[in-house]
Parts: sequence; structure tokens; C-alpha cells
Amino acid sequence: MNTQILKLSQLSLILILLAVSFFAFMPGPVTPAFVVNHDKAFHFLVFFALSLLLTFAMPKIRHRFHVVSLFLFAIAIELIQLLFVHRGFSLMDILYDVSGITSFYLLIFLYRMNFHAKSHKQNQ
Repeated sequence: MNTQILKLSQLSLILILLAVSFFAFMPGPVTPAFVVNHDKAFHFLVFFALSLLLTFAMPKIRHRFHVVSLFLFAIAIELIQLLFVHRGFSLMDILYDVSGITSFYLLIFLYRMNFHAKSHKQNQ
């Protein structure tokens, strides 16, 4: 993999993790305007993007580790939000986080299956 792509992926991953943590742990009822009414879609998209960036930022690490790490991050966010007055634990948030993670790795799996099927056909 190109080292520029690797470094950009790693930097982007760190920045998004920091941004997610900042917004998730922000004390008070302030919700950014771009998230209002789109909270669940935002959860899905953020964890889909985190999955993508983690795959590019750590290409030598197995996808299982990526999935488990992101799942634990999603749970940690919700548990820590219990400590804030205007925040709370949301199982639905975790479900949308997991659906973003699952969707990304399902697409990777389907792409690889299709790629292997095409290469197998060409070799026959």
C-alpha cells in the first residue's frame, strides 16, 4: 500500500476518533445542527467510515480485530455517557453503530467473493 495513503488513513482515523469522542462526551444537551434529526444515520455513517479508515490505516491487522475494537468503542461511548447529566446509554445507538460496521465488512466480503469468483472463472 502507498505510504501516503497509509499515513492519511491513520491521521484521518485519529481525527475522526477525536471528533466522535468530543461530540459524544460533550457535557450538556448541545447537539451539533448537522446531527439533529439524523442521529441514527450519523451513527451508521460514522462507524461505516471508521471501519473503512481502520481497514486502510491498519491493513496488516485482521478484520476481526477491527470489528471487535469498533464494537467495544461503541459500547464504551455509551457507558461513558452514563456519567453525564444530559447524556445516557442508548442501545439503539449501539445497534446503528454495529450496523455501520457490519455493512462495511459485508461489502468487503462480497467484493472479495466476487473478485475470487471472477478470477476463478478466468483461470478455467
